[in-house]
Amino acid sequence: MKRVFIIVFLKIILNTVVCSQNKQDYIWPLGLDWNGGIILDFNTNPLSSYPRDGVLDISRSVATICDNSGELLFYCNGWAVANRHHEVMPNGLGINDGRYFQEFWRGDWVNGSLLRQDMIILLDPADSLGYFIVHKTREYNPDQDEKPRFTMETLKYSYVDMKLDDGMGDVTEKDTTIFKGRLQADYLTAISMPNKKDWWIINPAQLANR
Repeated sequence: MKRVFIIVFLKIILNTVVCSQNKQDYIWPLGLDWNGGIILDFNTNPLSSYPRDGVLDISRSVATICDNSGELLFYCNGWAVANRHHEVMPNGLGINDGRYFQEFWRGDWVNGSLLRQDMIILLDPADSLGYFIVHKTREYNPDQDEKPRFTMETLKYSYVDMKLDDGMGDVTEKDTTIFKGRLQADYLTAISMPNKKDWWIINPAQLANR
């Protein structure tokens, strides 16, 4: 079977100016909590590291966001969203919920997703304290002969409002579909448009010639 790849462009249309990225990638949570999870902090020169407490395994998949001064806001391991204190946010469970998570992954939100580059966190240009987690959901199709057992067929977003829970953040929207179609795993990225109002979300789409 020959595979052909195209690029899918999706546009989030919003109406205010995007804030500067500044230091929004200066804190990197890494590793297993029970096996020496750490934080890499690029706010210092040279960078510093220190232990990370909490419950989420992020040794495989993680998306992280800081504020403009480099302070950690929250992160996601593909199944759950944790705040800056490494505690699961209110409504933070159930990201990418579905048959794959419930049956194949057995509902284990602590152990992070196996997918490597299938999540990104984008500032909401209409709200300086709002963030989109853009993510792809793996499908599990053990009973459907016409499909592969595992597919990637939906691009979604979940939304975090940092004004809630005393500034620790709350997930107010989960798993909203913004594109349906066969997607290539990994390779998810986004570009801020010159008008500072829109994001282009870019991911290879997979077509099969049978």
